[in-house]
Amino acid sequence: LNLICKFPSWKSIFFELKEGGALFGSTVFISIYTTLTPIILNVLSGPVAVGYYGLADKARMLVQSGLSPISQALFPRMSLLFSNDKSQARLQLLRSSKFILLLSASLSIMLWFFAEYIVILLAGDQFRPAVDVLKWLACLPFIISLSNIFGMQIMLPNQRKRAFNNILIGAGAISLIMIYPLIQWADEIGASVNTLITECFVTLAMGLYLWRKGFFKKTVNWNN
Repeated sequence: LNLICKFPSWKSIFFELKEGGALFGSTVFISIYTTLTPIILNVLSGPVAVGYYGLADKARMLVQSGLSPISQALFPRMSLLFSNDKSQARLQLLRSSKFILLLSASLSIMLWFFAEYIVILLAGDQFRPAVDVLKWLACLPFIISLSNIFGMQIMLPNQRKRAFNNILIGAGAISLIMIYPLIQWADEIGASVNTLITECFVTLAMGLYLWRKGFFKKTVNWNN
């Protein structure tokens, strides 16, 4: 068995970096309104408020983490289908979306109804103030699943990277504008409201973009 080592050309390296840049950029923009929230909350309200918010957010992310592998597995499949067979891509999108949204809605409902039990189970009765935070964050698994369908399964496979990143930049800006008055208003509750509003903006903006571009029509014109 002869192994041949072949180095990629600079052109192919640049192409791959350009193609992956949108996904890398999106993670940077998302971190603006995720990573910075507990940092700003700590500065404005102290470590106790961060503890309540952090517990609730981690419980939410724990439940939501089961949805991430589904989205990641679908992305290359949807990219291939949208490139070669748009009618089949739409069919696959419809089938997968029904399952994802049903599952995520069930998880969100479960989080809201069992918020008190989850918080006490994870951290004890002294963390009871985190219950209200978790209830504000409970609908995020459903909202984020919908934005993932719009962004990861439709916009990126159809090369709408600039619009995708612009929406995330806007979300980061909105979060930074709102977070100070919301935390001043209600500490960890304000931080959770900020997170909820920001994620709702992302989902609505992506949905509006796709609607304006005609994606939800039977025939799609992506040329404008």
